[in-house]
Amino acid sequence: MKCKVQSVKCKVKAQNLKFFVLSFSFTLCALSFVLSCFAGEEANLSASFYKGNAYYEQAKYDEAIAEYKSVLDAGYESGNIYYNLGNAYFKKGKIGMAVLNYKRARRLMPHDMDLKANLDYASSTVGQPAHQAADFFVRLLMNALGGLSVDFLTVFLAALYAIIFACAICLLFTKKGRRFLRLFLLASCVVFIIVGAGLFIKMDHMSQPWAVVLEQDVEARYEPFDTATVYFNLFQGEEVLLVKSRDGWAFIKRPDGKAGWVKASSVEKI
Repeated sequence: MKCKVQSVKCKVKAQNLKFFVLSFSFTLCALSFVLSCFAGEEANLSASFYKGNAYYEQAKYDEAIAEYKSVLDAGYESGNIYYNLGNAYFKKGKIGMAVLNYKRARRLMPHDMDLKANLDYASSTVGQPAHQAADFFVRLLMNALGGLSVDFLTVFLAALYAIIFACAICLLFTKKGRRFLRLFLLASCVVFIIVGAGLFIKMDHMSQPWAVVLEQDVEARYEPFDTATVYFNLFQGEEVLLVKSRDGWAFIKRPDGKAGWVKASSVEKI
């Protein structure tokens, strides 16, 4: 009887092992299939990107734009794609679209010097006015910290906080150099507050729905009607805040606070 029980146990173990092997093999096959699909899709996207580059070198800018857009439409974003797309639009003379894509690229690679140079040049070709923020303090902080990324500022603040904490501990347990420590602690606190305020303003600015003017001499009106009085003009490539939309019109606000209604087709969100 004992031998029969052991025999049944052995059969059960063999069946379990067989089931485990089959399940594992099926999982591996499914995983391989999924990975091959992703690899194939990525290969297709890479091919479209390089095909776009080839079209650009041949001065076939419409074809290049179509290839770059196909990559973006597939859900893949890259600073280089937006940068190349901006270059293609600039070559076609569509400065607004060029600036729009340069600014999209800047969010993904904020320290790229070639991108900065192209964006500055594209903006200068249309005589874009520099409408500054009404608040002097905000403008000062944005000018001082504008070239620094959010990640860098966050790490810098974390390091500065650790230094402030260490200085405070030293003041509690040492008597030597207390005057120097106090001055250093005070200076560190001031820098921490300024950089912290700058980081908050920068993050708030990035979270806002900013848009770029795509057409030349766009008229901003007091009301969303073609017959409404013109309040001010916007220039191609200018950055504005997109407040709301209604019936084919967009209510925008300039950095200096001036606001008005423009045709929704004349602006596009970054």
